[in-house]
Amino acid sequence: MKEIILKKIKEIEESHNIEVLYGCESGSRAWGFASEDSDYDVRLVYKQKIDNYLSVVDTSDFIDMPIDEVWDFNAWDIKKVLVLLIKSNITVFEWLQSPIVYKEAEGFKAALWALSQDYYCQQTHTHHYLGLAKKMLLEHKGEQVKYKTLFYILRALLSAKWNVEFNKIAPMEFKPLLQVVNDDELIAHILLLIKEKEGLTEKDWYTWDVRLKNYVNNLYESLSKVTVVKSKGGFDNELVNSFFRKEVRQ
Repeated sequence: MKEIILKKIKEIEESHNIEVLYGCESGSRAWGFASEDSDYDVRLVYKQKIDNYLSVVDTSDFIDMPIDEVWDFNAWDIKKVLVLLIKSNITVFEWLQSPIVYKEAEGFKAALWALSQDYYCQQTHTHHYLGLAKKMLLEHKGEQVKYKTLFYILRALLSAKWNVEFNKIAPMEFKPLLQVVNDDELIAHILLLIKEKEGLTEKDWYTWDVRLKNYVNNLYESLSKVTVVKSKGGFDNELVNSFFRKEVRQ
């Protein structure tokens, strides 16, 4: 499958006259709870020719591609990625932690990851994950929920808890997040559900275990009342400016 994805990346580079600096898997395959019919969420960071960045007319900073049952490709310009990093946008931090990397310009991932450490904001990250959890919990109040949605809820809540407890970037992968669950029986139940999900489809339903549902609801309520820290004084834009100039000149 990697060869097919690399071929598609090459086609994107040629058709849009860009260079992909980083290509990774996002979504359930990277998070560690894919189903047998999970699609491939391929995310790309690219750079354009330097003259495009010097134009008085702005060029698009993203490339949207058709989505089907197998493929979900999305590409962002390096400038867009860095603008979002200044805002401590979660997406950048997650892509850089993906365990499945399809393509990388030499040293790019490590350099951008090192830069990203200066742009972490506990408040931004915690509120993002809580917002995701809130939306899904409001939309799924019944006794059943799709396995896919269940793990989206769990991942969002545990990521928020990680940010609150450690004031650090939460892991992209799901299993490391279980460190913040202080209940061995609950952890065992969740691990069993991951195993079950591997043999199911994205449309299969899970009937809430009472204990797990209570844990989810109580965790959301407690996290919603926590005061988290916002970075003081904003971030240093010159760091990303220097990184940007170096990358587009190479």
